[in-house]
Amino acid sequence: MSISDSRKDRRVKFERGFEVFLMAIDGTWRRNCILVDVSQTGAKLMVEGSIEGLQLKEFFLLLTSTGSRFISNDGQKPKNPAVETQ
Repeated sequence: MSISDSRKDRRVKFERGFEVFLMAIDGTWRRNCILVDVSQTGAKLMVEGSIEGLQLKEFFLLLTSTGSRFISNDGQKPKNPAVETQ
């Protein structure tokens, strides 16, 4: 059984993926990744470059390079329900 077969939660797959970033909790390293799919309990990432020697037990998944939120021009919530602001 492959890893994808053993995951029980419904997955949302992204046709081209989304560019995201992994960053160490203490900020000592950062890696570019592609977000392939997500569910309520996890995500599948393709990491660019080596992850050998990195502490991967805890990390931040950055959805933007700057950490900024997306807000529409009129200050209202975006029309796209996939993008949330708080």
